[in-house]
Amino acid sequence: MHAGCGNYPGCAMRIGLDARPLQDGYKTHAHRGIGAFTRSLYEAIARGAGKGDTLSLIVDPSYSAIDPAFSSTGADHGAAAFETIELPPSGGVSPLSERVPWEHGRRFRALPCDAIYFPHFEDAPRQAGGPQRFVTVHDCIPFHDDGPYKRAAILRSVRALMARRILRGAQVAAISRTTRNDLARLFDIEPDEVALLMPAPHPQFAAGGSDPPEHDALLELGLPARYVLATGGADPRKRNRALVRMWPRVLGDEGTLPESAAGKSAGGTTRQVTGVTGDTTRELDAPDGPLHLVIAGSPTRAEWETELRGEIERSAARVFIHRLPQLPFAALPALYQRAQALAFLSTHEGFGLPPLEAMACGTPVLAAREPAVTEAVGDAVRWVESVEEQELADAVREVTRDAGLRADLRARGRERAALFSWDETARTLLTWIHAKANYTSPS
Repeated sequence: MHAGCGNYPGCAMRIGLDARPLQDGYKTHAHRGIGAFTRSLYEAIARGAGKGDTLSLIVDPSYSAIDPAFSSTGADHGAAAFETIELPPSGGVSPLSERVPWEHGRRFRALPCDAIYFPHFEDAPRQAGGPQRFVTVHDCIPFHDDGPYKRAAILRSVRALMARRILRGAQVAAISRTTRNDLARLFDIEPDEVALLMPAPHPQFAAGGSDPPEHDALLELGLPARYVLATGGADPRKRNRALVRMWPRVLGDEGTLPESAAGKSAGGTTRQVTGVTGDTTRELDAPDGPLHLVIAGSPTRAEWETELRGEIERSAARVFIHRLPQLPFAALPALYQRAQALAFLSTHEGFGLPPLEAMACGTPVLAAREPAVTEAVGDAVRWVESVEEQELADAVREVTRDAGLRADLRARGRERAALFSWDETARTLLTWIHAKANYTSPS
């Protein structure tokens, strides 16, 4: 056994890459941030960062197949070819057996790897033994006493105990300095021992021309000509309900709603994006027509979705507010590029990737101050200091009407987004694994 690999990339290793976040049906990763993180990172590894190593994608045959471009039987995705390893079946007698800790650990101990990387640390086994584990922590939001999610203290404590066991048996990375500091405070991990694997906008978000290519999914929706985009769906920490409550004020300021209706609520039903109609002073889909609010993001808890839709239905501006269905990843660049701005009001983040994606697309961003978001976007956004309705309305008006501010935000945003690179993150990951791994050198 050798500690580390000082002459990386000269010495090759057998590295397993947990690919379950790319499989439909495995938790909810595939259609959320962890799935996007995993896909972008592994694509960057395949573009050449992993040259010289034996790279194995670890999949669970209980779930859907992943993109064949990532497998040894698919197209060569770049300089590094991936093999695929299936997790052995659980030895238990029921489907729940694979969730039992000792069964979960046994399945990974059997894998022929020197090290295994887990994009989401809570997917790693809690038991010692087997290939060395490397994990990434995206955020510590579930473990904050003052976090946005109301959980019983005992449930939070149990989850923290399980997390501590996983982290104690692994090499740990964080996606931001903010998360690294949280790990030090909550789990007593020395910051110097935590690697940084910072996300970046996927290459598909690179700003194109003035007319972004449409995606079939967007064509089917028939999006309005003018809209502000909000991501994160109904998750309460994204504060999209504050945008919904404020939207009548935006429309009142621009004359779409009469002053008597602006800022008030009314009964009614949520209208679909396609075929929106309403009694307004201008055509809904005209280039200079009313400003709509479009809320994107994968479905979350049913009660959150119910609360958000109820807020929309009660709004006097309800025909101008739209909750989109789940969209394919390839549709997101056009969704960003067509938007007048991105509104990102999250109270807790591990990094804040959507603002960077918008910036890469040339879309102005208004954001609430939050440590991880500030770390990601620098000074390339229009900050809002609170979600008070008038301040939000003023910010929306500025970023959608002030041509000078919009041009400045576009320029600074593109410059900021260009500072982050998945290729660099992939190289950092593999250098870290080589530096920290104890592995058996090939004979």
